[in-house]
Amino acid sequence: AALLTAAVAAAVFAGAYRATLDRGAADQAAFGVPTAARLLEGSTLERPLDVAGPAVLAQRLPGATAYPVVRAAASLRVSAGQADAVELIGIDPVALTHLSRWSAVTGGGDPGADARELAAAGVVPGPALPPGRTLSITTPGTTVTVAVTAQVTTADGRERAVPLRVVRPSVANGAPAGLVGDLPQLTDAAGRPARLWLVSLLLAQVSDEAERRQHALGEGNLDLAAPHGSIALGALSVDGAGVSGAWRGWAGPGLQVGADGGTATLGYQLSTGTAAVQARPTGPGTDTPLPVLADPATATAATGGQLTLTLDGAAVSARVVGVLARFPTAGGRFVVADRAAASRLMDLGNPGSGQPGELWVDGSAAVLDRGLAQAPFDRLDVRRQVAVAAALRADPVARGASGLLVAGALLTLLVAAAAVVLLVVAERYDDAAQAYAWEADGVAPSTLRRALWWRAVAVVVPAVPAGVVAGVGLSTLTSRLVAVSATAGTPQPPLVSGIGAGWGIVAVLAGLALALAVAAAVAATSLREPLPVRGRGVAR
Repeated sequence: AALLTAAVAAAVFAGAYRATLDRGAADQAAFGVPTAARLLEGSTLERPLDVAGPAVLAQRLPGATAYPVVRAAASLRVSAGQADAVELIGIDPVALTHLSRWSAVTGGGDPGADARELAAAGVVPGPALPPGRTLSITTPGTTVTVAVTAQVTTADGRERAVPLRVVRPSVANGAPAGLVGDLPQLTDAAGRPARLWLVSLLLAQVSDEAERRQHALGEGNLDLAAPHGSIALGALSVDGAGVSGAWRGWAGPGLQVGADGGTATLGYQLSTGTAAVQARPTGPGTDTPLPVLADPATATAATGGQLTLTLDGAAVSARVVGVLARFPTAGGRFVVADRAAASRLMDLGNPGSGQPGELWVDGSAAVLDRGLAQAPFDRLDVRRQVAVAAALRADPVARGASGLLVAGALLTLLVAAAAVVLLVVAERYDDAAQAYAWEADGVAPSTLRRALWWRAVAVVVPAVPAGVVAGVGLSTLTSRLVAVSATAGTPQPPLVSGIGAGWGIVAVLAGLALALAVAAAVAATSLREPLPVRGRGVAR
């Protein structure tokens, strides 16, 4: 009975080990690749959306959905001279409901509710531009002497810088002074011209003047005043189609917006040749708190549910709307925000940095297998969730340890099964005289044969549940064993011990069924001779 209990416990433990490995591989793969595929910058350092825009994705991956993701290194001040690093992750809220193994990779929560909280950001990137090729901004009564660059974006986060040329007023046709630039010709998933939004205006010194100023400063001439002045911003149009109230809701250093939002005045003072002034739309994170999901440590640092992050030297006000133990692809402390809001905040300190650097793609395996093997995806770092999980399951140390446990469990089961059969054989010979006496008293030989088999059953019945309980108890240590022997560290997310009931039950039932069948055969062939076969030590 003790041997059989140990055999059952070994089988259950081996099954639990394998189940833990399989579940851990699936969880770790989903943590590193939250959807079916993850596209990152490859050796060419090209962004995924620049290599494979919406039109290419729709053509190569029909039916698949791509979710752009942005990242930035932020910090949370904990004292006057200390700050903790916090990763800012921007993602479309709807993507949360499509992440694989949500409970395992995040530690729980309701993805639908979290998505609704993040979507409350209500980001308006700026005025929507009419379709066209030429962007025009009138500058009535102003002589522009600095370089002006407009930043435009698409709905999926692709950003482009549009250098603006200075247009002098024309006396002949009465055309006012202005700034003119050529808009990028981007397409959407259907191949049509993508809708563009104006998100910022960036001012900088003209390169020649900046170079002369640097030379003068280097020669000790410190009397040069920094370039300063103001620009009157008037009507905004694309190919002659105007945008009503284009400057309404904009804010920035030195910017004053007219009451109707159709005009504005931008004052500036540039001390170097680099960009120094931006005019941008208002929104969450600057004038209103940005809704974020945070890890427990970061959420604890919030006061009244709000905290202040530092992003590129600027303060960002955030409101914690949910707490997650973990978030896919985040290695430490993190905050998760609406992608459009996160991109806009990143652009405030470093224009153009708010472009998505990766894509999380969700779609059928057949479509992704066929599409991602083609150009232009060969220029990107393509990671497939199924491939990552398979690689983790194929870890040689994990496979060796699992195989050793399984082999040991099967061998122990085989020995235990042989012990059950030998029990019947031993009982048959040791109690031969007693069986003869019972037969002489009128007990039918068939009853004695059944009793002989039931002795084996009487050992199996209590031993199996005891072995299962012992195996389940041992399986609670499996995750710690796997973390040390299989991955040589603590996996992310933490391993969850599996019971492996399917494999263990099949192995145990198969072994015991075989043992009881052989024991039944031994019992059925017993007690059929005319006289009992005396046991050892019995005088003839």
